[in-house]
Amino acid sequence: PRSLLAASSPPRCLLTSSSLPRLLTSSPPHHLAPSPSAAIDQETALQLHHVADYYEVLRLKEACTNFLLEAVRPSNCCALWARGEAVHCPELTQRCMDMLTLDFTEVAEHDPCFAELPAAVLKDVLERDELVCGEEYEVYEALVAWYKKAPTAEKHASLLELLPLVRWARVGEERRADVFEEADEMAPPHPLLADGAAEEEPNKDVSTP
Repeated sequence: PRSLLAASSPPRCLLTSSSLPRLLTSSPPHHLAPSPSAAIDQETALQLHHVADYYEVLRLKEACTNFLLEAVRPSNCCALWARGEAVHCPELTQRCMDMLTLDFTEVAEHDPCFAELPAAVLKDVLERDELVCGEEYEVYEALVAWYKKAPTAEKHASLLELLPLVRWARVGEERRADVFEEADEMAPPHPLLADGAAEEEPNKDVSTP
């Protein structure tokens, strides 16, 4: 709610100060800097962007956006995509989508949040002719990792849409054999396990009268 945001945010007059955008690009005077850890980080920039967007402080919003765009790496691409969606930063989400497209294998291997990407985002990327990978089999391996690291019934259902997007004509016969061998590992999770630990069956009374 707006009242809660306003209570926890700087007043608009402070946000419009010409010095605020410099927080993202310059360091404080040496005698005021307690340690290198005091430098602004990605989470702070995301929060500032959210506040600046809410109060329409365009210069601060632009400075935060530029800082975040420079921060995108294969190791944080998916995490920043999710945060960009949360704070309504389309430039950031687009930059993350571009990196996911042009450095797909690196993102799949090094971003811990890759397994948390929505199926719709993966579908969007896999449909692109611009997707870059060493070989098409790597696309399949990425889908396997996406599913197996956090299997759900919804993800398993999504594989019916995602797997056909692998360009199988570019996958060699020996690689296709590996796909068939892994088929059992791609089974849907057990319903009880998907919802948590299975309930124990009640003890049966096997005593004789």
